[in-house]
Amino acid sequence: MQQDINSFIIDTIRDLIDDSSKYEKLQSIFRKHMDKIHFIPIKYRVLAGILQSMNIKFGNFIEELLDRIIQNENKLISHRLSGEKNAKLYISEDSQKLLDKYITNRQTIYYDSNLLNEFYSCIS
Repeated sequence: MQQDINSFIIDTIRDLIDDSSKYEKLQSIFRKHMDKIHFIPIKYRVLAGILQSMNIKFGNFIEELLDRIIQNENKLISHRLSGEKNAKLYISEDSQKLLDKYITNRQTIYYDSNLLNEFYSCIS
C-alpha cells in the first residue's frame, strides 16, 4: 500500500500541475491580460495567476489524494457524508470550546509536550 500511496501522491501533484499549465489555459490568460494596461509585464502577471491557481488547487490536494486512496483500496469505505460541502453536523458547545482552546494553545504555544495530555484529560 505504501508504494501505491507514493504513486497516488505523485499522480495527484502531476495532475494539479498539468491542469494549471495547459496550453489552452495559458493562451486564455494571455489574451485576458493583453487588453489590460499595467506596469507589471504580462508574462509575470500570467505566472502569478498560474501560481495562484496552483495554490488554490493544492488547497484541495488532501481531499483529492484521499479520494484516490479510498477508490483504490478495497478495505476502505468512505462515510456517506464524505465530500459533502454543506453537511449538517452537530457539535456540542462544550466540545466546540475544548477544540477552540486546544487550537488557540497550539497557535500560541510553540511547543508544549503536556498540551496533548491536557487535551485528552479535558475530554475524558
